[in-house]
Amino acid sequence: MPVAGGAPTLYRILVSPSWQRPRADLYGFGLQQTLPEIMIPLKPEDESIAIALQPVFDGVYDRDRY
Repeated sequence: MPVAGGAPTLYRILVSPSWQRPRADLYGFGLQQTLPEIMIPLKPEDESIAIALQPVFDGVYDRDRY
């Protein structure tokens, strides 16, 4: 869920569809939290898709033996 009211966080992801600028969604998180699920816009006529970042991060971490 996007950050409401500018809650303080160390890390942020900003998603701003070109057709809605300057409006944007800001997703904030800390290192000891699960990475957020973010909504990624496609085309203006399409619905956004949800991307769960934690499983992506975990998969890269496991495959590359960090």
